[in-house]
Amino acid sequence: MRTYRDASWWLKLDRAEKHLVELNDAIAAYESRRLHEVSKRVESKRKPNEWVYRLAIRGNLDDRWAIIAGDYLSCVRAALDHMMVALQPPKYRRDLIYFPISECNPWERVKGGRAYVTRDPSSRRAFLTALEHVKPDAAAFIKGVQPYQHGSRTSEHVLLTLRRLNNADKHRKLLVQEHGLTEGVRRFLLPPNRTRVQDVFNIAAGHALADGAEIHRLPFEVDMKVHGTAKVAIGSSAEHVCELRDTFEALFQFVSITIATLELWVS
Repeated sequence: MRTYRDASWWLKLDRAEKHLVELNDAIAAYESRRLHEVSKRVESKRKPNEWVYRLAIRGNLDDRWAIIAGDYLSCVRAALDHMMVALQPPKYRRDLIYFPISECNPWERVKGGRAYVTRDPSSRRAFLTALEHVKPDAAAFIKGVQPYQHGSRTSEHVLLTLRRLNNADKHRKLLVQEHGLTEGVRRFLLPPNRTRVQDVFNIAAGHALADGAEIHRLPFEVDMKVHGTAKVAIGSSAEHVCELRDTFEALFQFVSITIATLELWVS
């Protein structure tokens, strides 16, 4: 539900949705179920009769996807910031106010002491600046959706992903890479009668088989293919990578609900 249908925060989010549709269309062919190659070789001299089969994902990644992703992230971030400014009484609205996103509780104190666990005062200053003139219920809601409220899965929170990728995109191109197969079926002919064998991979939810992952070991050589769905990943660095499509969809839903709720407190 939109209280202010033509407000700038919704216009920003609508633009983000257009970028998301463009991005999904662009990577659809890569992520569609299709046949992937399988390499085969004897990898151990101690086991000359053991053939190791490894996944070789087919499909070409396009660096331009990172540019579309960056435009999407920029619009989503701007939608939150526009909403944050609108929550201020008119006389206090200014461009330097932005939606705070924190991985750690800035007000958590050292056990048994008065010192803050987070010593850098900038994280508290960001909240104080943003929430100083906001209605108490709105301020409580903003604190309630913070990543640090997410418990042991804080690092997986979509707002942290937004902050990390959006900040990186301002200074350098994001990294687009293979995330791997999230589902798949092995197919090969089993000697000596060339019996057709087909079995489904057991891939845990939230995980993926990367390019080069071992998918089978056999005491003989066969020609194997994998029919499966490959996913695209995006990151700010090699260490900070997430699956693209599902993460961006979840981010869009989260921000849409957050903005729709916060609109209730706009003066």
